[in-house]
Amino acid sequence: RDCLDAALDSYRPLMNAGRTNFGLGAALSYSYMYLDAGLPLNSPLIEPKIILFGESCRPLQMHSFEVFFASYRQMLHNLRKEKKGWTTLKGDAFDEDAALRSVDGTARATTLRDTSTFRLFLAFIFWDEECMASMLDNLAEFTDPDIIWGRTCLRLCFIGLAAFTLGRNKLANKCLGYFKSLSKLGSPNVTPIYHFMKATASPSRAKFDEAISHCEEARMVHLAAMANERCGAFLSDLGNDDNGDASKEYIVTAYWMYHDWGASSKTNNMLERHSFLKEAIKGYRKAPSEISADMRLANRTGLELKPK
Repeated sequence: RDCLDAALDSYRPLMNAGRTNFGLGAALSYSYMYLDAGLPLNSPLIEPKIILFGESCRPLQMHSFEVFFASYRQMLHNLRKEKKGWTTLKGDAFDEDAALRSVDGTARATTLRDTSTFRLFLAFIFWDEECMASMLDNLAEFTDPDIIWGRTCLRLCFIGLAAFTLGRNKLANKCLGYFKSLSKLGSPNVTPIYHFMKATASPSRAKFDEAISHCEEARMVHLAAMANERCGAFLSDLGNDDNGDASKEYIVTAYWMYHDWGASSKTNNMLERHSFLKEAIKGYRKAPSEISADMRLANRTGLELKPK
């Protein structure tokens, strides 16, 4: 969050100075950091900025950057307003197959890396294990950090989470080791990811609760939502009435956190999958945490959240 303004503020001066690679790199970093921080998907500020970034690429013939910003927009649409096909990048903003046909060589490899990262992210949220497996195959060679930290963070976070889910522990442990090292150095950005990944690797209610606490403390509402949902699914799989009641509580909390994040496609999907949710969310809504109140304020005002 601390770096968002710096990335955005450097974009225009760099573009005006003719340092277009650096300027578009700043725009790309801003886009990834916005997603990593779990800021509102339905903010009136985010999509116009992404459109602006993409349009600035066209006259410069920076096709790879233009493709990236279009794929980012489609990912946003999939989370906010698509009714199906959530884990494919094909819609009114972007068509992955057409984009991959338009590039070759290194440009194609980096485009596939970025689109596969977005699709893995979506597959984990919408729990599409077939897509997760396919995207892990695409990303198996991209487990080393790269120059744009926000991109590294998103990619390795969801490679690790998905790989532990699917039993690909060697791949997952490499990602876990990366976040463990940074967490030991005191990075507040990776500590929630590290604990969520540990809970996914060896699930227990206590570990998920610890991960949720770290996510809420960092105000990463998207990760808190996912951790609540995964804990709910874990308890449901254990069976018995006590676990079933607790499972529903986690699922309801996840629903409201996804709602506060602005992931309307996900909340609609949850209503279809969980028959108890429609009744559970009726009437007075009690915010599950302070993080939700912050997100609602940001959604109403169009402001991006700042650290306290």
